[in-house]
Amino acid sequence: ARPWNPGVGGEGRARRDPVRLEAALEGLMLPQAGVAISAGAGVALAALARDRRALRIALLAIAAQAVYVAGGLAVGGAPAGTARAVRAAPRLLASRAAVLARALRGRGPTRWVRTDRT
Repeated sequence: ARPWNPGVGGEGRARRDPVRLEAALEGLMLPQAGVAISAGAGVALAALARDRRALRIALLAIAAQAVYVAGGLAVGGAPAGTARAVRAAPRLLASRAAVLARALRGRGPTRWVRTDRT
């Protein structure tokens, strides 16, 4: 995203194209898994610090994530069985945490490889 966002955002501004502007902004946003991981880290840090106010805020952030996901499933008309897949969220978050940690240490992917769409 780093090399492409300035160009896409610049084109969006020059052409007054909201789709390109949104695409540039999307690349700057932390993935939802990153937000959830941050909220979980906030809970852990607040608990370690024994800061009740910070703990309430971090727990509220986690509750907001749950409402966001449940609301998306409801509004999108997801079948009831889809909710069972949400049980895999802790494993997904652990895997994403490892990927984000590598990226933050500068050990992430250095190039993009297109995947097959068959």
